Amino acid sequence: FDASYAFNPKSTVIPYTRKGGITSGVIASNGGEGMFKGQTFVVNLSGEFDSVEKTQQGLIVDLGAKSKGSRATDLQKLTNKCDDAQKAVAKAKAKKKDDKKEAKEPKRSEKIINAVLAGEKQLIAYADRATDILALLKLKERFGLNLVLVGAADAVIVAEQVAKANVPVVMSATRNLPGSFDSLHASLDNAAVLNKAGVKVVLSVDGETHNMYQLRFNAGLAVANGLPYDQAMASVTSNVADVFGLNAGQ
Repeated sequence: FDASYAFNPKSTVIPYTRKGGITSGVIASNGGEGMFKGQTFVVNLSGEFDSVEKTQQGLIVDLGAKSKGSRATDLQKLTNKCDDAQKAVAKAKAKKKDDKKEAKEPKRSEKIINAVLAGEKQLIAYADRATDILALLKLKERFGLNLVLVGAADAVIVAEQVAKANVPVVMSATRNLPGSFDSLHASLDNAAVLNKAGVKVVLSVDGETHNMYQLRFNAGLAVANGLPYDQAMASVTSNVADVFGLNAGQ
């Protein structure tokens, strides 16, 4: 689904956020029990009614621990979806050469997966545990995905692999305690550790839209815990623009 229709450009939070120096943002959802959480959209914080700049930008998946179901099953489902979509595209291309009839229109969900496989959409994955991160890196390599990790508390113990795969990490600078057994390596110096390993870091305010104003202070907190000043600035400006393809933050 596309949640951009629910964005309220006249929210009182917007001028408050803009006062903190934030002029645009990537909005992602994280609700519901399913693995697929929807798609991201991009907004400017002008407060105008036409402030949604991009919709259906990236597909969001959550591969973390949950009260029901299995993370292994979710990962297998995601792998199977990519595999089935890849085979279907190849089959359709082969059939098109042999059959002049118009191909069957794919379903909306199929179009989204196809766009992810083609690199037209990012796969934005919430994952903290190292084993989940490594599984996602293998998925990226197998299917050529444009992968972005979100959260990634355990990324510090597989930082070399994340950097080698050229996968950026979106994280909170204030996450200093484990929220679950998935995030035992949450620490205030994670941004500095990942940056030193060569990972492109994007700082975010963890799930608190009303506190986006605090982002500059969070960047300062990352500096206090070892992230170089210029990299902290990049993590809330140019890195965001580079990772999400925005004409902003430069």
